Amino acid sequence: CLSLRRTGFVTTMMLRTLMLLPLAAAFAPARPATRGQVAMMAQEGGVSRRELSQSIQRGVLGAVVAPAIVTLAGAAPALATDRPAFKAMYFRYTPRIESGTRWFAVELGSAVDSGDWAKVTKYFDQTLDNPKKKERSSSSSTYERDFARPMNLLAGSFAEKGVGAKKDSMLAALSEFGVAMNKLEGAARGFSGKKSGGFLGFFAKEEPDVLKGRPQGAVAKEAYAEAKKALLKYIDLTNDSLDFDLKKLEYN
Repeated sequence: CLSLRRTGFVTTMMLRTLMLLPLAAAFAPARPATRGQVAMMAQEGGVSRRELSQSIQRGVLGAVVAPAIVTLAGAAPALATDRPAFKAMYFRYTPRIESGTRWFAVELGSAVDSGDWAKVTKYFDQTLDNPKKKERSSSSSTYERDFARPMNLLAGSFAEKGVGAKKDSMLAALSEFGVAMNKLEGAARGFSGKKSGGFLGFFAKEEPDVLKGRPQGAVAKEAYAEAKKALLKYIDLTNDSLDFDLKKLEYN
C-alpha cells in the first residue's frame, strides 16, 4: 500500500512537471544577438544598428511594417510585456512624431495649398541615411526618416507577444497614411502616366498615372486630406486606453 502511494505521488509530480514545461519555455531568456544578426535585422527593419542594439539590450525588439524581424528563437517579438521598456520607447518616439505632425500640418500643408510643388517633392527626395558611409548607407526621404519610421516603431511597441489588436490597427492606419502620401508625391511630381527616359523609344519608364486627367492641385489637396484623415486615426488609436501617466499625442 505504501509502495502504491509512493508510485502515485511520483507520477503526479511528473505530470505537473510536464505541464509546467511550456510555461518555463515561454519565460526562458533568448540567446544574445551577434553583431551580424543585429546588422541583418536593422537592415530589414529600416532602423539603425545602434538603435536596434539598444532595444535588444532593454529586452525589446521594435516591430516594423516590413516583416522579417523576428526573435532569435523564431517567434514574433514580445514588446509590451516589459512596462519600463515600453515607456522608454514611447518617450523616445513620441517627440519625433509630434514634430512630424507639426511639419505635416504647417509646412507641408501650406506648400500644398500654395501649389509649391518643388518644396513638396523635396520632402520625398531620396537621400543617404548616413552620408559619411556612402557605400553602405541606405537611402530614404526626409518624410520617411523623420515621421513615418518613428510612427512605425511606436506602433510596434504596443504589441503583445508580437500580435495585438492595437498594434495591428495602428499599422493599418499607418499603411493608409503611406498610400495617401505616395499619392501626394505623385501629384506633386505631375505623374500622368507618361513615359520618360530610354533610348529611341526603348527601355523607357512609364510613370504611374496619379492625376488621371484631373488638375494637379485638386489631386494633391485630395491626397493631403486623405493623409490627414489616416494620421488622425493613428493618433486616436495611440491615445486609446493609454496609461494615465503617458502624455497623449496631439495634432498640431
